[in-house]
Amino acid sequence: MTKKSRSALREQIHAAIRKLPATVDAELAADVALEILVDSAWAFSRDCKRLPPAVMRELLQRKATDSTHIYLTLAVDPDASDAQLAKSWSRAIQGLADLEIINSWHSKQKKEKFQALAHDHHLLPAIQGAAANGENVSNNMLAVLVADGSDESMDALIPHLEHDRLDALRLLQVHARDTPRLRALFAELHREAEKLGSPAQQIARLVGLPEAKQFWFKAMIWSEAPEGRIASVQTHVEVDSRKARWFAVDVARVAGGTIDGHTTFTHDEVHGDTLSIGRCDAPEVPNWLAKVAKKLRVTWGRPFISSNVRGTKREQIARWLVP
Repeated sequence: MTKKSRSALREQIHAAIRKLPATVDAELAADVALEILVDSAWAFSRDCKRLPPAVMRELLQRKATDSTHIYLTLAVDPDASDAQLAKSWSRAIQGLADLEIINSWHSKQKKEKFQALAHDHHLLPAIQGAAANGENVSNNMLAVLVADGSDESMDALIPHLEHDRLDALRLLQVHARDTPRLRALFAELHREAEKLGSPAQQIARLVGLPEAKQFWFKAMIWSEAPEGRIASVQTHVEVDSRKARWFAVDVARVAGGTIDGHTTFTHDEVHGDTLSIGRCDAPEVPNWLAKVAKKLRVTWGRPFISSNVRGTKREQIARWLVP
């Protein structure tokens, strides 16, 4: 098969991912499914509920590094019969959908889903293993760990106790089981935050802004374009000490009036990178934006800033992002 025909087949598989025939190329279909999984676990839980057994087994037998992929490999036995494989796959996919529930962080629905997963004796070990060994571990997985509060869950949580996740980690408390160990942990996190300031507040210091209990900004940055033309690259950067997802970046390339490529990531997870521009940590945003502009051959215009700070302070944020 030529490279061109193989690429066309990949596109066909992607378009038909919800209803793939048993005769589909299992290796290629697993490639496509894994791309969907790493790009968006929510989309995977919606579109890949009923893959052919051969595709499931191929996906499960691949070397896993992303946390959601590890979760599946731990939750589903590829050596089971087709019927049992389909049953355990369906259960694991439902668990993934519950992890990715889109309700607000403090909502009753989210709390109930996380607590149910914490009490699921089959899926909880898979979440623990994914959090302990995987990359791009989401706050949702960590919330299930604190909802459980067992020694095994605490062991899986420990690698994520990093200063640049202080805001997110403190916000896990709303989902946490009331145990002495977790009470001590959150007390220490709050003391550490008071001493160091949250990661979002550290960005405020980098920008040169005065100390405040809360700091947030949203920046829209468009590439320069002739008058009347749509910017070919559009970027959104958000820093917000009030949110578990305290740092988020979204980049879209526009061509012919439609999105031609997309990259999005948060402080803890890459949600998709079809632009192949990679991610950065929050303090590195200005240098990263300069590298992206060079790679995509664009020049950034002046950022448009909304924030809890006013006037010239917003200008300081804009100048920090795009000097």
